[in-house]
Parts: sequence; C-alpha cells; structure tokens
Amino acid sequence: MLTIYKLLMVIFFSPYFSAGIGVGLDGYTNPNFNTLPKFLDFRTYFSDKATSVFICGLWNYG
Repeated sequence: MLTIYKLLMVIFFSPYFSAGIGVGLDGYTNPNFNTLPKFLDFRTYFSDKATSVFICGLWNYG
C-alpha cells in the first residue's frame, strides 16, 4: 500500500505562466519506508480562461 501527501505553493507570473515549489510525503508499507520528495513545478497555459490546456514540467528530488 502507498500513501502520498503533497503540498504545492504556486505563483502566477502571468495568465499564461506559473511556477511552484512543493514537498511531499510518500509512505510505503512493503517494504516499510518513507520518502520526503521535494519538487519544482512549471506550467504554460494556452489560454487565459478559467479552464485551459497546459504543458507542465516537473523536477523532483528525493
């Protein structure tokens, strides 16, 4: 079994670009260990409407 918690804080630099930083907690039961990943999130949106298609880049460590 796997339990995952993630917290992401995002800043919109424009209606078409955002970036964020986050941390997570991944808990595994077999074998029993936990990880604490850190990550950066970059997104480019194709429209400034409330719903839009976007491209996401994610860099993860841990």
